[in-house]
Amino acid sequence: MDTRQLTIFVEAARARNFRAAALQLGIAQPAVTQRIRQLEENLGFKLFHRINRGVELTPAGQSMLIEAEEILARTKGALEKAQQIRRGELGTLRIGYGTSVMAERKLPTLITRYGDEHRDVTLELLPGMTMEQLIEQVETRKTDIAFIRAPLPPLPQTLRAMPFDRSKLCVALSERHPLASSPRISAGDIVREKLLLPIDEIGLGLSSSALTLFEDAGCEPQIGMRIANINTILALVEAGAGISILPESTVRSTRGIAGVPLDSADAWSDCVLVVRRGPLALHVDAFVNMARQAYQPSL
Repeated sequence: MDTRQLTIFVEAARARNFRAAALQLGIAQPAVTQRIRQLEENLGFKLFHRINRGVELTPAGQSMLIEAEEILARTKGALEKAQQIRRGELGTLRIGYGTSVMAERKLPTLITRYGDEHRDVTLELLPGMTMEQLIEQVETRKTDIAFIRAPLPPLPQTLRAMPFDRSKLCVALSERHPLASSPRISAGDIVREKLLLPIDEIGLGLSSSALTLFEDAGCEPQIGMRIANINTILALVEAGAGISILPESTVRSTRGIAGVPLDSADAWSDCVLVVRRGPLALHVDAFVNMARQAYQPSL
């Protein structure tokens, strides 16, 4: 029994006439008769009674018609779904990211645009992982893409990184802080302040970018806390628990916090997209291409 046999059977049952079914299907009537006979032999029971000028379903045939229509509908749906996946119109896109990346506008804007243009692709957003976890998740195919703050550790050979965003860093202070109204701040101005940093591996990520500014200025900051979540850092800064060094776009929209420019030409943080090497599923490749087009490095 195959789908062609079932299609002929369903059409014959609806038309109640083999000749009419043959015309509808664009085949010869003997072919309809032969396929119905083969189907009945395979099933071991009659599907039709012959009547004047046509046929009618037997009780077993009536039951078979319901099942055949469901099988054909499921088969059609499965084929359409497979074709959508092949065209990149359907699937699941799993994106891992550090919280500081999502706190800026560029990634949410990209995800929104992609979702609008690929409505049948399910997006799964997986936040809050460490850099090591983000990389491992892409390598083991638990996620398709990860957005990570540079600098990165050496990546496995199966992965590649491409630039996604470049953000100017600033000093985040409570609006009540004495330095909140300063036009610019140097690393030396805040060396005695309690510095709140994201939890990154030593020498990597946003923390590394912040600490490098102090190192280049020849001073050592006073680290007050290391915190996993950027929103928690912002809340503590607003409460006056310390200061932080964060991307301007993250600070700009936060009430109660001032973002003062740093007096350094190197006060930048780069974000990269990490993805597997080699051919990608079309819906993943479409997202990567959209991210590539969105990259506009600041000078």
